[in-house]
Amino acid sequence: MERADYGAAPLAFTPLHLEDISEPFAEDVLNRRALAERLTGYIGRLRCGAVIALDAPWGEGKSWFARHWAAHLHTNEGYRVGIIDAFREDYVEDPFLMLAAEVRRLSEADADFTQRFTAKAAKTFGAMAPAGLKLIINAGGKWLLGTSDVTELFGDHVEAAEHTLERSAELAEHYAKQKLEAHQAERKSMEGFRHILEEFALRDKDRPVVIFVDELDRCRPAFAVALLERIKHFFDVPNLVFVLVMNRKQLEGAIRGVYGAETNASDYLGKFLHLSLTLPKERTSEIHRESQAARFVQATLLRYGISGDVGYLPSTLAACVQLFDLSLREVERVCALRFLSELPWDGLLACLGSLRVKAPDLYAALLLGNQQGFLGLLGWLEARRKTARWIHGSVAEYLNVLIALVKIVAGQG
Repeated sequence: MERADYGAAPLAFTPLHLEDISEPFAEDVLNRRALAERLTGYIGRLRCGAVIALDAPWGEGKSWFARHWAAHLHTNEGYRVGIIDAFREDYVEDPFLMLAAEVRRLSEADADFTQRFTAKAAKTFGAMAPAGLKLIINAGGKWLLGTSDVTELFGDHVEAAEHTLERSAELAEHYAKQKLEAHQAERKSMEGFRHILEEFALRDKDRPVVIFVDELDRCRPAFAVALLERIKHFFDVPNLVFVLVMNRKQLEGAIRGVYGAETNASDYLGKFLHLSLTLPKERTSEIHRESQAARFVQATLLRYGISGDVGYLPSTLAACVQLFDLSLREVERVCALRFLSELPWDGLLACLGSLRVKAPDLYAALLLGNQQGFLGLLGWLEARRKTARWIHGSVAEYLNVLIALVKIVAGQG
């Protein structure tokens, strides 16, 4: 289960009760409050509505940041804020229901408005439902699924079509006529929904409503893509801002999964976004105690109660963060290994612990003590040195020493 404490000390959070984070960005080791305040200034100027993507790889703390930013907006700035765990909700029939339910929750203090909004949302969803969900005709013209709605829609044509295949064409013609006549009513239903949604969003003209959608990239591909499309077609109104918390690479894969491998997923996704922001990650070639990586490592070690023998371990592990490109979640796992270890760690053990988390297959090969395992690790480290062009200074020294050590063990030194 993903931890939601990528600051330092864990803070309770319940998506529907932002007040549970009593002090947003408390003990903010990575100094992400500054980013939240800049983004708050940005969305505070949005009056036409917008969709913002907050992008980061898995394990980089984007959920922690999003939830603390949401709490900051709600508690400190007075915004109306909603937050949805899309992965938890992707069992629902259509993401429209999930989005409408969050708006309904945000407005539940006004019973009259909530009732009107619920009626409009239900009518709109009913208009969206394809007829294929209501009826299926088999090759012999028999009804496999019939409801009272079908009878009302087709009347006597239903009974007539059951007897002859020739009448299927007449049935289809009548269905098309009914759909054309209903199209204008459906458009009015959509306009009515958008109108009442705009009424809700513009109640506070000084601040937009902000709805966070987290874990979008973990949803079923069809659900994730449909959610984007529902926001665009039904929830694009003034003063309503959506913040989509995602791993963009994974979401683009979902788009290709729905529309085909040849789809330009980046361009398609760009149609839905007004701003795409990558959560910053520190890249430094010099490791010291005040670097973000070292501060995060030290805070995590302290959270595990490791304080007496910390010594230079934060700096060593911070170098490993850069060398092995560890995510914040992977840093926590390395620190957990240190907690479970009976002996203090030196630099070699820190590297081995990082390798075990980042490349478990290579680590397992090393445990076998065979030549192939050492050669595999050596190749992996040398490839890292070639691809990470920014590595120099103290980080490069760590890498070079590690490569030299592996070469000696592998008999190439």
